[in-house]
Amino acid sequence: MAGREKDLQLEIERLKKSLEVVISEKTALLKEISRLKNELSYYQDKSKAADYTADSEIAPNVKIVIAGFVHSLKNQNATIGTITSLLMKRAYPREELAEKIRRIQNVSDYIRLLLGTLVSYLQVGEVAKTSVSVREILNETAELIRYKIPSHVQLRLEANTDYCPQVFGNKDQIEQVLISLFQNAIEAMPTGGSLTLKIMEAISEGKKFVKLTVEDTGMGIPSRNLDKIFDLNFSTKRAGWGMGLYLSKNILKDMGGDILIDSTEGKGTVVTLLLPVSTPI
Repeated sequence: MAGREKDLQLEIERLKKSLEVVISEKTALLKEISRLKNELSYYQDKSKAADYTADSEIAPNVKIVIAGFVHSLKNQNATIGTITSLLMKRAYPREELAEKIRRIQNVSDYIRLLLGTLVSYLQVGEVAKTSVSVREILNETAELIRYKIPSHVQLRLEANTDYCPQVFGNKDQIEQVLISLFQNAIEAMPTGGSLTLKIMEAISEGKKFVKLTVEDTGMGIPSRNLDKIFDLNFSTKRAGWGMGLYLSKNILKDMGGDILIDSTEGKGTVVTLLLPVSTPI
């Protein structure tokens, strides 16, 4: 009996310490969210005050892009609130508690990624580009979206495990492009389907590229829309995660790559990304 009582006391102490960690995490995250909201407000004000007379067509549409980011940030903020609320109401086994804390960190990382992309969109000047591992990009992207893939969507990866090139670009921006494409694909399959990511090498105009294709078996894009999907003011009004194809194309073009789309209504869509290789394959 005494041994059982000691075990219970130890378990209570362990849970108390775990809860203290959660509370500390929650406090830090709430502070970070507050900071991010203030930063977002700053850039919203900046975008409103900026002089767009050189390209008056883009000015009215800046609000469209910002609205997408704000919508995404609100969704992620709500996710953090839900998880931390659950953690405060009950005790969880160590493994489950650790998983929930990892998920909070996951959402926090995604908010950071969103803000970084928004800053890149609004700032003047060059965006920092470096040589980055495709495997690292894919691993981090997978971690960021794994909670977002519904059970009715099957995710498949087709790649040569020995093929691990470096590409030249901004890692956060590439990850955000991929996340946006995954979200579009998931939304195109409300009743289920498969989402396939393929990785291969490609050569275009004598230059080496990493070719990433995101393929879904969803609703597809009507042929009447295919010639305008990269327009800034084009939207299917789906609830996205923060950026459209317009911004994705500009990001890839800026790093010397490209994005191509082939879609058949009722059958699905294949999006191809070409990322410039920065080291020999």
